[in-house]
Amino acid sequence: MLNYIVNAIKFTEAGTVTVRVALDEETTDSALVRFEVRDTGIGIDADDLPRLFSAFEQADNSSTRRYCGTGLGLAITRRLARLMGGDAGAESILGAGSTFWFTVRLKKTTVTHSVDGDAGLEDAESALRTRHAGKRMLIVEDDPVSCEVVRTLLEETKLSIDTTENGIDAVEQASKQCFDIILMDLQLPLLGGVEATQRIRKLPGYADVPILAVTATAFAEDRKSCLASGMNDFVAKPVDPEELCSARCCAGWSGAAADRIPRRARRSHSLRVARRATKRALAVSRRETGEWNSGSAWRAARCGGPCPES
Repeated sequence: MLNYIVNAIKFTEAGTVTVRVALDEETTDSALVRFEVRDTGIGIDADDLPRLFSAFEQADNSSTRRYCGTGLGLAITRRLARLMGGDAGAESILGAGSTFWFTVRLKKTTVTHSVDGDAGLEDAESALRTRHAGKRMLIVEDDPVSCEVVRTLLEETKLSIDTTENGIDAVEQASKQCFDIILMDLQLPLLGGVEATQRIRKLPGYADVPILAVTATAFAEDRKSCLASGMNDFVAKPVDPEELCSARCCAGWSGAAADRIPRRARRSHSLRVARRATKRALAVSRRETGEWNSGSAWRAARCGGPCPES
């Protein structure tokens, strides 16, 4: 769905992008749900539509094409939809816009709500706010939109947050000031997150300061290189207080509040975090560029994740 939305924004310089969800059919134990994204963008020629959902194919495959991409996004979308009992497709009129859709069959289940879980949602933020209000955090993130979103997600903790956009400046700031915790992106200009961490660990007073790798990926090799460099743990993007509290290196620093939050409640809170992050991402993207920047907005919604291309 996000792949469709990002592409619709990318190919629509003026007009509207409409997201729609509808129930196609229903049985006693399942429902076929249709998701579609309609835009008023450049549209696609009828001759190009049949091959759009093939791997490594785009409407414009020329070397001088305006829009970049691998041509894998739509092929993966269709494969995933079919694995979930549905399908994917598109309708388009050149110069008038497109509608991309997919269907999935979802099993029905009984959902029970936990009052205690809702009450526990504030535990993590409260732990940080009560025990560590005023303590200094350094966020090292090169995407200004993503950085702003992280600040937003942590604003209720009352931490004193500084930011920087590259590894060299992170090392310099750490040498001049004493930070209580550092959130370090891995992919940074001038000096990467792993190398910056190694240098910071050599500074006086930073042997035991928690340094968390903030990343949208969690491959085993990435984890090994981060831990070897002196990082304490991973925090997945988007960062939220529950994840921060549950990080192993922060068990003593922030308390184990997240361990007391039921798993279902965490998922519920994550949806709220995602909505808040997406709204801020779009707002900051427009402020930074003067227009709706789909790439920045998508990265910020995931706080730094890669933008899938069709």
